[in-house]
Formats: sequence, structure tokens, C-alpha cells
Amino acid sequence: MSKAYEAARQKAAKEYKARLEEARQEIRELREKNDRLLQENLELEAKVEQLTDWIERLLEYTELSPEEAKQLRRNVKAERELSEALGGWASVLAKTFPMKWN
Repeated sequence: MSKAYEAARQKAAKEYKARLEEARQEIRELREKNDRLLQENLELEAKVEQLTDWIERLLEYTELSPEEAKQLRRNVKAERELSEALGGWASVLAKTFPMKWN
């Protein structure tokens, strides 16, 4: 074999070895990330189960059905929006018609 061929072969081998090592490193990093995400997922699933149990106990305690709880949340949201709107108007009116306190 010629020296040029051998030099080209060694250069190509070196490049592919470097690429292979980069790919192996990326695989290691992805596996570590996957392990972290799996652990986080397990923790979040446990938290969801905990909260679901808590909600069910709370509903039993308050004797509300899930539908009644949803309706209650909608009512609270509507009241909060109305309160915010009225508070905004009160602020505008107070700025428009300032009262003097003697």
C-alpha cells in the first residue's frame, strides 16, 4: 500500500474514532438525562396521587360532588373577576373625582 493511502486511512480512522467517542458521550449524557427525567416523573406521579387523594378527602369532608366543586370554582372565579372589574372602576372614579377630607 502506498504511503498516501495509509495516511488517508489513518486520518479517516482518527476522524471516525473521534466521532464515535462524541456519539458515545452524547449517549451517556442522554441516558443520564433520561434517568433524571424518569425520577422526576415518578416524583410528580406520586405528588399527583397525593393531591388526588387529598382532593377526594376534602370533597368527602365538605360533602360536595365533583360537579358541585366545579360549579363552586366557577362561581369564585366569576366573583373574583367582578371584584377586579369593580375595583378598577373605583380606582378610575377616585382619580377622576378626588374627594377632599377635612
